[in-house]
Amino acid sequence: MLHNSDLGNILKENRLIEGFTQTELARASGLSKSYISRIERGVAFPTPQSLSQIAKPLALDKRDLLLYAACAVLNSTSYIDDTILDGILMALKGLKSESRKQYPVLS
Repeated sequence: MLHNSDLGNILKENRLIEGFTQTELARASGLSKSYISRIERGVAFPTPQSLSQIAKPLALDKRDLLLYAACAVLNSTSYIDDTILDGILMALKGLKSESRKQYPVLS
């Protein structure tokens, strides 16, 4: 099962691979360092807009990141915020059916 902390760990690993500190990623993404830290620790769950802002400097595919976040949300709660749902729908738009196999929760 995926959780907020799993998404945070993925973002942290990619941040370190790209050689960013939290401060540098915050500056590059236009988000605050404290928000980046809270996401990485699994304390905060990023909005689709925030994920998009983080994906660019980390050279991550925005759609994959949104779908991973969607899986984490769907596995961890029965309540989905409208903003998160909009992000899930945006990420699924145009996704090829064979790509859905990577995200079994969404199949």
